[in-house]
Amino acid sequence: MKILCKTLFFAFAAFLVSCTTDADDEWNAADVCPESKRGTFVDERDGQVYKYTTIGKQVWMAQNLNYDVRDDACYYEEDDCKTMGRVYFWNAASCPAGWHLPSLEEWRKMFKTLEGEEKAAKRLKATYSWVPLNREDEPNGTDDCGFSAVFGINGRNDDGLESGFLTSTVEYSRIDGTPLQVTAIMFRSYPKEVQGRMDAPHYSSFYVRCVKD
Repeated sequence: MKILCKTLFFAFAAFLVSCTTDADDEWNAADVCPESKRGTFVDERDGQVYKYTTIGKQVWMAQNLNYDVRDDACYYEEDDCKTMGRVYFWNAASCPAGWHLPSLEEWRKMFKTLEGEEKAAKRLKATYSWVPLNREDEPNGTDDCGFSAVFGINGRNDDGLESGFLTSTVEYSRIDGTPLQVTAIMFRSYPKEVQGRMDAPHYSSFYVRCVKD
């Protein structure tokens, strides 16, 4: 009888430890991207103020880049592009000093911190601006980390269904070294996950989120 009781006790104790471990392993925004590690900084080139957020060990701009260069486009001229930022070609995106255009791997590192592309999409998308593909859909995110990925007009796309972000990952021709295609990260109202890689012609333009050096 004593042996049976001890066996049951240790089994129950193991169950409790298992439950506690699972609970401890749950993703928590307060740990991964605490509000205490968010703030603003000034782009010394033009005096614009940008929000930033810390996700894991990375620090990201929490707004789209809006630095005016020769080869950019502004589809929100009514507010000088301060709401949505500008779109850039791969060789025109110019991040503030101390920041750089993130590579595909840096985006993937962030997605891993947020437990994968599906969960990352909801946790990174803004709580407004996204248009549902179907009436019953909920396309907006929870914006747990203050990243606030909003939909944006990119050329002819103004339907509120997607927004693309440029990476520094470029494929070059093996023959003459010319750029062939660029890689972008796509957020959409559908499907639920982030499209972790979309290859596009090198003359395509996208929004930019810089990451701290």
